[in-house]
Amino acid sequence: MVIWEDNEAVIKICLKGRSQALRHLHRTHRVAVDWIYDMIKANWVILEHVNTKVQIADIFTKAIVKSES
Repeated sequence: MVIWEDNEAVIKICLKGRSQALRHLHRTHRVAVDWIYDMIKANWVILEHVNTKVQIADIFTKAIVKSES
């Protein structure tokens, strides 16, 4: 599975497998960074960087601009 991510900090955390700032992430949001790290290391997941302007997976996180027509 290939995951395209536009946030470089998230990519670094996933590749490293830990972040002191996110030590409560599993308890508060039920996200297991260590599991994501294991999946990347086992080559089940490929994490790639993509420019924010071409990432359309979650359109509600992008600014909505008025068309110029």
